[in-house]
Amino acid sequence: MRRCRGCGQPTPFARCLECERIYQRKRNVQLKRKAYRDPNYLAIPLVGVCQDCGSAVDLTRHHERAVRYGGSVADGIVILCRTCNSRRQ
Repeated sequence: MRRCRGCGQPTPFARCLECERIYQRKRNVQLKRKAYRDPNYLAIPLVGVCQDCGSAVDLTRHHERAVRYGGSVADGIVILCRTCNSRRQ
């Protein structure tokens, strides 16, 4: 058993479940990539359903063509659930 990086409690992972939730929440708030800071990107509402599976839960924006590969922030964004977005990566 290791010690949790957050609280020091014994855990089989790098962080206990509670510290991992806190870590991921803080990490997901940071807008590191240029495309994620763009006002046009942020203006696209996360409403509706996933275009792949029809789920209405845990929606994300997905670039059809990544900005770093010549895609545009203003066009080519679709709404997907987090699971479908991960599959497309």
